[in-house]
Amino acid sequence: MFNYRYVSVAATVVATVVFIVYAFIPFIANILFGIEGNEESNFVLRRSGILLFGVGVITWMSRNELPSVARNAIARGIAVALLGVAVSAMYESYRGFPGPTIWLFTTIEAFFGGVFLYYSLEKTKSNTVSK
Repeated sequence: MFNYRYVSVAATVVATVVFIVYAFIPFIANILFGIEGNEESNFVLRRSGILLFGVGVITWMSRNELPSVARNAIARGIAVALLGVAVSAMYESYRGFPGPTIWLFTTIEAFFGGVFLYYSLEKTKSNTVSK
């Protein structure tokens, strides 16, 4: 499997790039998603971008952590968020709302969500010691 450090760094890079696009050039995201851009969608994109930047900070700050309850909680939270967004995108795609490029983003979200879910289930020293 992948090393937690490399996955965290890659997730940081992706989250930072998406933050920059969403926060500063949201019309690109509107084009990529195949939706009509307007002030309301740009508002939501800018706010989402800042949240993604927070995720990037979390993944960057936790990249060197050994398996622990805290790191597993971070990984599980990120996994739930990414897998939830991926499921939401599939539903919206089924409804015909976004353009076909949504599947590229859904694949990336599902990949990172699955990898972080894997790391959220890692054994830690505290839960492998027999009492």
